[in-house]
Amino acid sequence: MSKNNVEKKSKNSSVLLGAAFIMATSAIGPGFLVQTAKFTNDVKANFGFVILVSVLLAMIVQLNVWRVLCVSELRGQDVANKLLPGLGYFVAFLVALGGLVFNIGNVGGSALGFNALLGIPKMAGYFISGGVAITIFLLKNATKAMDMLTKVLGGCMIVVIFIVILIVKPPIGLAVKDTFVPSESISNLIPAILTLLGGTVGGYITFSGAHRLIDAKITKEENLAEINRSSIMGIGIATLVRVLLFLAVLGVVIKGVTLAAENPAADAFRQGAGEIGYRFFGLVLLSAAITSIVGAAYTSVSFLKTFNKNIEKQIFQTKADIRMSFPISSRVTYRLNLFGGFTFGKDVPYYYHFYPGGIFEQNLVNFVSFQGYQFGNFATDNLIVAGNDFQFRIKKNYFITGHVNFINTFDEHKINHILKLGDVSGGITAGYKSPFGQIKLNYSKAVNKGKGIFSVILGHWF
Repeated sequence: MSKNNVEKKSKNSSVLLGAAFIMATSAIGPGFLVQTAKFTNDVKANFGFVILVSVLLAMIVQLNVWRVLCVSELRGQDVANKLLPGLGYFVAFLVALGGLVFNIGNVGGSALGFNALLGIPKMAGYFISGGVAITIFLLKNATKAMDMLTKVLGGCMIVVIFIVILIVKPPIGLAVKDTFVPSESISNLIPAILTLLGGTVGGYITFSGAHRLIDAKITKEENLAEINRSSIMGIGIATLVRVLLFLAVLGVVIKGVTLAAENPAADAFRQGAGEIGYRFFGLVLLSAAITSIVGAAYTSVSFLKTFNKNIEKQIFQTKADIRMSFPISSRVTYRLNLFGGFTFGKDVPYYYHFYPGGIFEQNLVNFVSFQGYQFGNFATDNLIVAGNDFQFRIKKNYFITGHVNFINTFDEHKINHILKLGDVSGGITAGYKSPFGQIKLNYSKAVNKGKGIFSVILGHWF
């Protein structure tokens, strides 16, 4: 076999595993953990039968979906448009909307994971998890990074849950018996089967891996064996995590423990393995949530990719303005101001540029406040600004504020360009809260600018 063929086979194997993991980890979200713990608490070892039936049905569904999409080289929305003109656009809209809604829950789950694992405040966890996902998609080879992230975190979940199984020692024999010969009435298990089926191949989840293979050009009938293998691996990975989690929870509830209804999965880990078990749950929840964020975002974008055939030629811009205040004492407050603006496309019109500089608190189109620069000092397509204000209240209406600000502008959406430090400015403000609005005197200077700037600010909106 030639060197090129070996390299191509290795690359294909990596993509096949990556597609399997993105499908599986998209299914393994915070809801997956809660469902598994709740149903295991309700039906005990009979949940093994639920997993078995749902896996068989999910495999049939997924194999058919992946074969149709990959052999035809058409994404889900394109198939829908061929079936009924216009249907694909409606499906793409629903998937994008659903991805947004589900990701709100996934980001919340990630924040809870950070909190359980490291004690990080939930608010900070929201921004960290969102930042991780954004960073992945800003990388030059985002799909490769996405594949690696889902593999690492997916593997991490498997290892951690297996450790908990070793601690709680579930009744494996009973689990195997009730998997094939359930002691519970099958009619009572149908709701759980349908719930698991929907959570594994329902909605956008089953499309994620197939769209990944289409992006990697692993399509057409000659690649059908690889497509089948990747599809089965995806179901297999999701099933492995489901089975391990089922056994871990079973080892707790079989001893007569009733799990807390508000968070059965966390309670199972804590009651089974103590405080270290709760930390393990935080790691599992964090891994599940972050991979689900990435999977939902990727699938939503893949559905929108052909919404407009000329979408790659369009100019897109996104920006975020975040302001948070943290009281340190009755007189001292720390305020964090974050602004990020990203532009995608060529030949950007001047009114889409970002213009940093000046001191103001209102939203002025694409003008961005930055002390030490004159108002609208220059134009840039991409920038990140971080402002740190420490305000000391002297009396009821008098205050002094110290400022430290950072700015970075860049042309390419590469991580080393995004994270570099462009310029730093510092300043001090003396202010009075008058009945007619704030009156402030400010002096600020940027490191890369020759002279400092003295400003008088009358009210918030001047």
